[in-house]
Amino acid sequence: INDKLKESIIICIAHLISIDVSLLKADKCDEKWITSAWNTQEWSDLSKIYYEKLIKKFKHENLFYICLSFAKKPFADLRLASHLYMKALAQTKWGLEFLFAPNKYNSSTEFIEQFLLNRSLEIEKQGLESKYELNRLLVANFELNENLHHFIGEFNFIKLKQYVSEGPFYSQSVSRVAFESN
Repeated sequence: INDKLKESIIICIAHLISIDVSLLKADKCDEKWITSAWNTQEWSDLSKIYYEKLIKKFKHENLFYICLSFAKKPFADLRLASHLYMKALAQTKWGLEFLFAPNKYNSSTEFIEQFLLNRSLEIEKQGLESKYELNRLLVANFELNENLHHFIGEFNFIKLKQYVSEGPFYSQSVSRVAFESN
């Protein structure tokens, strides 16, 4: 399959399972998500039904692995489509459980440290902002569902909150000292 078709499939899945599609590309999606008229238990249950039907044919861990691998590739369109899939899952409590449930492709090191907290994967403005919005949405949903903190651990939750507080374009400064010799 070509990359454009892969991107379209991932976007379709994200739209199908998202409780509020407008939030997938929105700025400050965490604030809008909390007040969204679509953020109801009924819509969450319906999106879960759609996702469970989908993963009967194509396992969640395989879909997650494909999206995570796309999110680490140098092709911006595939990375952004993968972000949409993860944002769609991040909109619901059940989605968080799927995103962070351990499986053969998902460990805290693989997903949290090497993807969510890794700023070096994104070099373009749109990618930096999209990943930042994903992390904002994750933090907002974890704050509303404190009983789900065990999925990522308190330490990783604090790191996610720090990522969000630093903003999408944070760059750690490195101090260097030059010595002159005579």
